[in-house]
Amino acid sequence: MWTSGQAGWYDDGRGRGGLSGAHPFVLYETKVAGVFAGLYFRNSNAMSPVIKFNQDGTTTFSFITIGGQIEVYFIAQGSAHSVIQTYQTMVTFSRLPPFWALGWQEASPAFTSGTE
Repeated sequence: MWTSGQAGWYDDGRGRGGLSGAHPFVLYETKVAGVFAGLYFRNSNAMSPVIKFNQDGTTTFSFITIGGQIEVYFIAQGSAHSVIQTYQTMVTFSRLPPFWALGWQEASPAFTSGTE
């Protein structure tokens, strides 16, 4: 995963205010049925998640990164809803711009003239 783009209109100086980014979040079910946990891996550099299915029936999940500040957050066990809710609280919610700020909405190639 590698994200790039222009800086957003708001940046708090800690890298959390940009308009683009990857949020590698993993929700997984534990050995107890119906109990989930979460893993959020945050890094400023390019990264690649790797899932390996082992012959003994286990699964290994790892991240490969080229460096940078690495932050790993483990979200405690609970229902899938509560784990996702905790994750959303951590990364905050997106702000929706006003509709007029999204630009001209006639972007379909199906329109062949300005009168359609």
